Amino acid sequence: MAELLKDDGYTTSIIGKWHLGHKEKYMPNNQGFDQFYGVPYSNDMDNYYYAQIGFQSPPLPFYRNRKLIESGPDQRFLTKRYTDEAIRQIKNRSEKPFFIYLAHNMPNTPLHISPAFKGKSKMGIYGDVIMELDWSAGEIIKTLQEEGIDKNTIFIFTSDNGPRVGSAKPLRGQKAETWDGGQRVPAIIVWPGKIPKGVVCDGFVTTMDLFPTLAKISGAKIPDTLKMDGIDISNYLFHPKTTNLPERPFYFYARNGEMEAVRLGKWKLHLKKSRGWNPDRDGAFPVSLYNLDTDIGEKNNVAEQYPKVVKKLTDLMNEFNSGL
Repeated sequence: MAELLKDDGYTTSIIGKWHLGHKEKYMPNNQGFDQFYGVPYSNDMDNYYYAQIGFQSPPLPFYRNRKLIESGPDQRFLTKRYTDEAIRQIKNRSEKPFFIYLAHNMPNTPLHISPAFKGKSKMGIYGDVIMELDWSAGEIIKTLQEEGIDKNTIFIFTSDNGPRVGSAKPLRGQKAETWDGGQRVPAIIVWPGKIPKGVVCDGFVTTMDLFPTLAKISGAKIPDTLKMDGIDISNYLFHPKTTNLPERPFYFYARNGEMEAVRLGKWKLHLKKSRGWNPDRDGAFPVSLYNLDTDIGEKNNVAEQYPKVVKKLTDLMNEFNSGL
């Protein structure tokens, strides 16, 4: 995305966590980003000892572009530092349009909170962290308004996975599981005057859709040879009440690399489970089909009632797997 938008005349910046390769050729400044301010991987790797391979991770490195400016930063202040940097870049922007990707480390564990928010929520440190992230989003939006560019800026707020700590209720499961609690996340997309405000949509979209969508909105040209997993959802954003998204399958892969489930429309079929199921207690995992329109928590297995749906979705999974 950064390469595409940079070629289209945008300044491009990443602030926060990268985690797509810490070797030089994979780092942000070699992947289309003009600016990088943050860390190259997850904050739980800070000085962590990997006993299985006998490797001691170094203190968490903190970069400005290609320069290492700090090792083992005080993680209590990461959220504030990232927020301040985003505000600085917005206020000191050039005449070009800009793309900023802000990837907060929090609430990835271990959790850290600045003194200004410590103990301020009624939900412990996790609640404090969420409160500070909310503050961060508010400060950035306030800056866009003060700069007079909020109505010409698309603001997207979302997450990468479900929680590792606590519950995703009413969804079932957690991070790294193929239950929806590990996969489904909230998303807020704001563009005053373009995207209707206050509309709650339940259409099926993924973060993979952001690439073709922002390309369409910005006028950037996606190479014809590039095979896309996402689709352009700009019409859906502009006209959410009258635009119908196409029905398309979404395949759920476990961390062991095996496909476990597929979703198509309201139906979600699970064929196996490596996490989020206890075979010693619950026995072998059964073929499980859920109607997400009426059973968002994936509690009522209706596989026996809908054998044709089970076969259709199983065939989809086998066909997709065979094409990889």
